[in-house]
Amino acid sequence: APYIDIKSKKNIELMKKFNELRGEPGNKDMVEVVREEIFQNNLEERKKTIPLLDEFYTDRQVSFSERLIINPMAMGWTRLESQGTGLQKIEPDEIKQDMLRKYQKEMIAFSKFVKNKYFEE
Repeated sequence: APYIDIKSKKNIELMKKFNELRGEPGNKDMVEVVREEIFQNNLEERKKTIPLLDEFYTDRQVSFSERLIINPMAMGWTRLESQGTGLQKIEPDEIKQDMLRKYQKEMIAFSKFVKNKYFEE
């Protein structure tokens, strides 16, 4: 199913630093400091997503399975995906295909919403 991974741009250099520190013995405290900064930066990006979803779903009615949700991931980064995405693994092929079409439609609608909100005049 379609998804959008949301991570802070501030973390590009921090991730390099984190990986370097993690590879050297005796840096446990610094690794945790950098990890926490990465986590906080990613949470700030996640926070921006919530009002967008609130506005997008104000007058939009779709099944709970199709509705876009925030899925917390490692180190605070976020995956935006349909609620039912994980269930596709256990569904028969014909249902998987139908679910995929619905999830794609919802992600396209959200993408258009964001584009119109921020990039259209």
